[in-house]
Amino acid sequence: MKKDITLTQKEFARRIAGTTGMANEEAEKIVQIIVKEMASCLIDGIGIKFRGLGTFMVKSKAARIFINPITKVVATSSQKGAVKFKSSRKLRERISKNNMIEGGQYY
Repeated sequence: MKKDITLTQKEFARRIAGTTGMANEEAEKIVQIIVKEMASCLIDGIGIKFRGLGTFMVKSKAARIFINPITKVVATSSQKGAVKFKSSRKLRERISKNNMIEGGQYY
């Protein structure tokens, strides 16, 4: 089974620097700019689509009424926005192929 690995922004920038041959500091600045612009677009309600990767979008969640299971008090939540990511078909296929082991079983 594969170990779950999560890269930090700095580690991601270093991978880019290693791939492109640019300095780590330059790659970090570029990644920071990209992340800042992506966040800005999403805050403004603008979706971002990367061909071969997927689409980032903001979906609104309606206000709802719920009961606190401990106190039994009825409460309401306000309308919220949530960031969603929908992976592209190509990415899903590549991930599925990569996670398959002998006999067609998945990790």
